[in-house]
Amino acid sequence: MNPQVGAVANVLAFAAAPALPPGGNPVRKFHRITDGPSAAELAEIEAEWPLIAAELDLLDAEINLINAADHGGPTALDWRRKRRAEAKVTRVAAELAAPPTLRKAVA
Repeated sequence: MNPQVGAVANVLAFAAAPALPPGGNPVRKFHRITDGPSAAELAEIEAEWPLIAAELDLLDAEINLINAADHGGPTALDWRRKRRAEAKVTRVAAELAAPPTLRKAVA
């Protein structure tokens, strides 16, 4: 490699580097992130929260079934818990899919 080419590259890199403030530490500017969810989006999330909670209950029941395999297999109560959680997910999803005038309070 030509030593002059390397020297020119070093000069260009130094010229392109930002100037350092007194003290020698580079200045970092932090930009605040202000583009979060809007009030309407937060309201939609709040309206869907019962479905999210029901799905988490179903997930918990399914995890318990998997873990029960290490302890002699799932019991009838474990299977019942899973069926009830599935029914709750179905019920809440149907209520959320209904037109707003037909919806009742989902809890």
